[in-house]
Amino acid sequence: MSETLIKVEGLSKKFCRSLRRSMLYGTLDVGRSMVGFPAKNVKLRKSEFWALNDISFELKRGEPLGLIGKNGSGKSTLLRLLNGIFPPDKGKITINGRIGGLIAVGAGFHPYMTGRENIF
Repeated sequence: MSETLIKVEGLSKKFCRSLRRSMLYGTLDVGRSMVGFPAKNVKLRKSEFWALNDISFELKRGEPLGLIGKNGSGKSTLLRLLNGIFPPDKGKITINGRIGGLIAVGAGFHPYMTGRENIF
């Protein structure tokens, strides 16, 4: 039986389009958690949107993983969640071993170079 390296269950991440509202929501959430009411708000508030909503998959040793999608479809968000850069709003990520990016998430690619040249 293959060893599961990454298991993602019901993963969701939301963002806010408005910086002002995002800062307000963050302040409110921190304030609530300080007085003993942890922020469990997984519903969307004004100006918020789901970047990822209820994503689940399992990656076993030796299996390849490819992320394909249009701009804004959540590929980089998923990688940032897997690398621990963002905390999930819902769901669970289990990683057996350690994970590290070969290149920085969000790094630009040079269109005149091959994939291998871009990495090295």
